[in-house]
Amino acid sequence: MNSPTLIPIIPQDAIYVVHVEGDAPHFATAFAQTWHRLPRAVQGRLLDFWHGTGKLRFPIITLTRERVCQLKPEPYVIVGSMLMDGFLFTFCSSYTDNLPLSPLGVLIAHELAHADNRVSGRTLRCTPPHQTEDAVDRTIRRWGFHPDELAAACQAVTSRLPRIKLPAVEQPYAEIHAARLCLALVHAATVMDP
Repeated sequence: MNSPTLIPIIPQDAIYVVHVEGDAPHFATAFAQTWHRLPRAVQGRLLDFWHGTGKLRFPIITLTRERVCQLKPEPYVIVGSMLMDGFLFTFCSSYTDNLPLSPLGVLIAHELAHADNRVSGRTLRCTPPHQTEDAVDRTIRRWGFHPDELAAACQAVTSRLPRIKLPAVEQPYAEIHAARLCLALVHAATVMDP
């Protein structure tokens, strides 16, 4: 694992990617383009949440090559995720490096929609996953993004990547990445608030 570094995405709003592995400039370009396509009200709501809650004061966005699998309800690779109620976003650079800017923007919008839906109360921690994903798809469609574009692009990337061996025992996502994410959080907090 490389030492994480902070790559600015939108520094005036304290939005950086914690670069561990992968093509950070490609990702940062896609994130900035996606951010600027979001409705101003969404940008404002997320920035108010990130900067005004007294928790971290900024989002943590990590880019790592590791592909994480969940086994239930069926095996799948987690390409992006939103954790900590919208403060932590992780993206798998095995995919983000290989996605063109447009479908990568859909992926980023998808994870930002999870955060916006959580912040605005449209979805809760207890909302069933299929309802959460349906709500996110409706949200990003309203924003002008097309979920089908992402699905097709991810399928093409998956076909080019080496097959991964599924773990014998399912491990929760947060548990698998706990050490790496803690390192990224500590590093980012140190850089942002010396």
